[in-house]
Amino acid sequence: IIRWGDGTVVAGAPIPLVQGTTMLTSTTSDATGAYSFGDLAAGIYRVGVNYECTIDQSTSVSAGVLTTLDLVLCGV
Repeated sequence: IIRWGDGTVVAGAPIPLVQGTTMLTSTTSDATGAYSFGDLAAGIYRVGVNYECTIDQSTSVSAGVLTTLDLVLCGV
């Protein structure tokens, strides 16, 4: 889920998925702020959002394990 600093959800934010220096794909957050990338191989991925402010966060993905990465834009 992607939220603003005040806790409200961010709908329509473009969310790219990067591994190393390569952008693999991108998606857009839905009306509830949810976003997902499916069928990722194990590894380190970075989500960098530039939507009224910028966030760049990395996470480690393990094979067969659901990984959740909640994001806060323009945090307070």
